[in-house]
Amino acid sequence: MKKIIPAVNYQSVELAIKAINQVNTDWYQLDIADGSFTNGYKTWLDPEFLNLLPDKKYELHYMLLNPEETISPWLTSKIQRVVVHLESSKNLNKVIELAKGKEIYIALLPETDPSLINEYKDMIDGVQFLAVSPGLSGQKFNEKVLKGVSYIKQNYPKLIIEIDGGVNEITGKLCLSAGANILVVGSYIFNTSNPENTLLSLKKLLKV
Repeated sequence: MKKIIPAVNYQSVELAIKAINQVNTDWYQLDIADGSFTNGYKTWLDPEFLNLLPDKKYELHYMLLNPEETISPWLTSKIQRVVVHLESSKNLNKVIELAKGKEIYIALLPETDPSLINEYKDMIDGVQFLAVSPGLSGQKFNEKVLKGVSYIKQNYPKLIIEIDGGVNEITGKLCLSAGANILVVGSYIFNTSNPENTLLSLKKLLKV
């Protein structure tokens, strides 16, 4: 399974819906951030807005400190997959338990030792490598994550590997060559004059 997933990271549900309608694909990532884990970067924070979104498949990239305390209202039927950071949680087991029935990915920052997922390997479906610092989109891709991808691919071959942050046609090719299955792309798609064409161009990487 190899996919490109557009990242929708806006401060209003109206802008999020506009972005979703600009590209036609099956999965979308919703970035949820209150600025605490993400260096002041914030997106929309009312889970009721999920009800207004088009009926698509959504993964929730939940970038708040102590997610075990606040994630429950977000775990609606609109969400198929939950991505939560190992570094943000004091009780990751509780998050995994709360999200039972959803796909679960653990996210890692570039500097985090990927072997730390060993404790959770039998409880999760995949690992996301955030290839930038948590915060604003459009940051430069950190190639450190490629070593992490190779490590997970070799040691936990059953886990899906996703990379988010700084992905474009050049870095995306590097990610796929290292063993990534899913590329999450935000600004590179939506900051163009034709997001749909940009997404289609990126999808060509999956056939190489």
